[in-house]
Amino acid sequence: MTQSKDNKISNIDFGSNLTIAEGSDVVLDAYDFVKSDLPIDKKTSFDWSQLSGPRVINLINEKTQRPAFRAPYLEKRDFTADLKFSLTIRNNNNETIKHPVTVTVKRVHRALILQGAVSLGAYEFGVYDTLYKQLKEKDVANGRKDRNLFDIIAGTSIGAMNASIILSSFKEKSNFDGSIERLEKFWSNQMIPTFADIADRNPLYHSSWDYLHNTNKMIKQSWDHMLTEYCSNLEPNTELKRWCETCKDYFFDLWDIPATGEAARRHYSSHNFQCCGR
Repeated sequence: MTQSKDNKISNIDFGSNLTIAEGSDVVLDAYDFVKSDLPIDKKTSFDWSQLSGPRVINLINEKTQRPAFRAPYLEKRDFTADLKFSLTIRNNNNETIKHPVTVTVKRVHRALILQGAVSLGAYEFGVYDTLYKQLKEKDVANGRKDRNLFDIIAGTSIGAMNASIILSSFKEKSNFDGSIERLEKFWSNQMIPTFADIADRNPLYHSSWDYLHNTNKMIKQSWDHMLTEYCSNLEPNTELKRWCETCKDYFFDLWDIPATGEAARRHYSSHNFQCCGR
């Protein structure tokens, strides 16, 4: 908008546009939508009115140069939305010009990033529980109860485990309802001793398996040495020697040495996990 020497307001093409974040407090200024300063007298009047938009907003001081409003929150699947206004300016000579003003409301994404370290896993559940309840209340108060609680969820290590549990609820219901209960169930199950916990707390478990492992290994090596020496002393290329070596190999192939305590713990822990999920 410009003013000529005869004090007449004329229209110019300046592409009125402004991008704001949803939920933010916005103050519009008529001078922000023109390319140059306006030498208009003090009696120049301004009139703002909303033409269209995702919601009807409450313009404060709409009869002034600088009206204010709170940007609306967008619908569930919208990423941007346009608020269209009409700016009417009338100078002292009662000459009027109307300007279209477009304000683009941009969606604010919420991101939940969960870090690793098992010791922080249960702590992250408590933080998520608090965030879930507070954000739910805030969204309802702001009229955005149908919006997703989070737009981005990521994690690493135990954080990735928590994130996958949270997202499993979203995958089934298309929302985050029930995600707290799933996380609580997961971490409550961690309080139940697993097979590995019981084995590690029993001092006889590892020692007994290690004793069987070492004893069988030593005996097998002794028999192997003795039978190898016996077969080597037989006459070469005889049926007896071939029979001796065949029996020796067959005998030692069937001789299984018990696992160590740690190997047995891992073996039975994996079977327990397949059976009971722990």
